[in-house]
Amino acid sequence: EGNRTAALNASAPPAVPLPGGRLAHYRAAQLRREQAILAATVLCMVFIWVLPLVRPFRKCCETRTYRVYPIITLVNLIAFITILKMLPLISVNMVFFWAVAILEVVIDKCEQVLIAFVAFVALLMVWKFKDRLLEALGVENANAVVGEFRDWATCWSMRRFHAIELFIWKVDGLPASKLATANDVFCEVALGYNVRMRTRVHHRAGHSCIFKESVQLNFDPIDYDQRLSITIKNQDVMSNTDIARVQLGARQVERLKDSGDAESNRRLGWGANTDLMDSSIWAAARFHTVDLIPAGRIHLRFAPVNADEGLEGSCGPCSDCCCCCPRRGLARQHEMLLLADHR
Repeated sequence: EGNRTAALNASAPPAVPLPGGRLAHYRAAQLRREQAILAATVLCMVFIWVLPLVRPFRKCCETRTYRVYPIITLVNLIAFITILKMLPLISVNMVFFWAVAILEVVIDKCEQVLIAFVAFVALLMVWKFKDRLLEALGVENANAVVGEFRDWATCWSMRRFHAIELFIWKVDGLPASKLATANDVFCEVALGYNVRMRTRVHHRAGHSCIFKESVQLNFDPIDYDQRLSITIKNQDVMSNTDIARVQLGARQVERLKDSGDAESNRRLGWGANTDLMDSSIWAAARFHTVDLIPAGRIHLRFAPVNADEGLEGSCGPCSDCCCCCPRRGLARQHEMLLLADHR
C-alpha cells in the first residue's frame, strides 16, 4: 500500500508556482474585494447608527438614547472586529493608516472651504462698506468710482439722466444743536453720482432759516434705489454736525416735480427774487413742505431743466440706441462752434 502511494505521488506532475506578475495581480484583486467588504461593513455600521433617528424608531428610542447608543456602538465594534479577522490581507495597521489618510483629506478640504468662505465674506464686507472706505481714502464721490450694474450695462452712458433743479426756500422748526449758541445753518444735498453740494452758512440762524438757493442735479427717474439726501447741518469751528435730514426716492421726486409749462413761464429780472408774485420762482404756492427727521420742516420744489435745443437730435435717428457709440454729430457741432469763436 505504501509503495503504491509513493508510486502515484511520483507519477503526479510537480506543483508549479505562479509567476510573480500573476501572483501580484491575484493579491491586488483579492485586496480590492476585501476593501469593498470593509467599506460595506462601515456603511452598515453608519446605517445602524442612524436608525434611532429615523421616524419609525425615533418614538421608542428618543427617551432611551443613553441606553441605545452604547449597545449599538458595542455591536458595531464586535461586527467590525469579526469582519476584520476574516480578511487575511487587511490588518488593523492598514485600517489605521487609511483612516488617517481620509482624515487628512477631509481636513485639507475643510481648510480650503474655510479659506474660500473667509475670502467671500471679506469681499462682501468690502463691497458693503466701499463708500466709507473710499471716503476714508479721500474719494469725495465714491459712487462714480465703482458704479452699478446699469452703468456697466449701458457703457457708462449718461443718457438716462435728466437735469432737474432743486429750489430750497426755507427751513423752520429746527432743534437746537447746542444749548448755549444758535444754529449756524447750511444745507447739504447728495444724490447718486452728483458731487455733494452745500449752501452757504447762515450764521446765528437759530431754529429757522431762509435759504433761497437752488442746485442742479442729474436725476435718473427709473432708478428706484437711489435716494436724494437733504441734510440740514450746523457749522462748528472745526467740523459740522447734523441737525435734521430727509431722504426722498425717485417716485417722490417725480411727484413733487413741477411741469415743464410752469417752468417755461418763469419771471426774470428783479421780480424773480420776490415771493409775493405767483409767477416768481420763490412764490409760496410753488413749494412743498416736507417734514425733517427728527424735527423741523423744509420748503422745497423741483423743476426740470430744459435742454439746449441745439443739442437735441445730435444722434439722428439712432438717438435711442447710441449709448455705446460716440456722438459724432455732437462732437462735430462742438468743433464748428469753436471754429466760429476763433473767427
